Amino acid sequence: MRLSEAEQAIYARDAERPHKADDDAFLRALEILATSYFLLRHYGAAEDIFSRALGGASERSLQQGDTRVLNAKDYLAAICDRQGDLRKGEQLYKEILAAREKSLGMTDPLTWKTVSDLAGIYDYEGRVQEAKDFYLRALEGLEAHAEVGPDDPRTSSVRAELGSCAWAGGSDGSRSGGSRAVP
Repeated sequence: MRLSEAEQAIYARDAERPHKADDDAFLRALEILATSYFLLRHYGAAEDIFSRALGGASERSLQQGDTRVLNAKDYLAAICDRQGDLRKGEQLYKEILAAREKSLGMTDPLTWKTVSDLAGIYDYEGRVQEAKDFYLRALEGLEAHAEVGPDDPRTSSVRAELGSCAWAGGSDGSRSGGSRAVP
């Protein structure tokens, strides 16, 4: 089945009955479909579907750290990042970070992933010192985590990003060079 056919089937199923914002099966189907579009770099379609999935979610769900809501927002932030809308991506990552800090705490790897994602935005914007600070914060958290640790690929990735950021920064802490190439 092609993605477009899957999308039509999901929406047809939804039209057959009253929509419930808490319909877990429907929201999961939307999440899988949107993630598939995202992985294929069909960002417009992914953004539309993630936005629809979030349509039923309340701000309260975000503040309570609802995993599905945070994951959908995380994908939306990544879409903004890849499309060059760094301001919107930064705002979404800040919302996600606040919710993850509150619900998961500062010891959870997903919280550190969000810290690293924010560092990436700061790095691309040339805000090198902020990027370094956030990469260091993420690195320290990941290295100290019992299930992740210093040899985990996630830790290595953050370490490499920090090294790249530190290498590219000028003596005044600013980035010397061009802007980020968006795929």
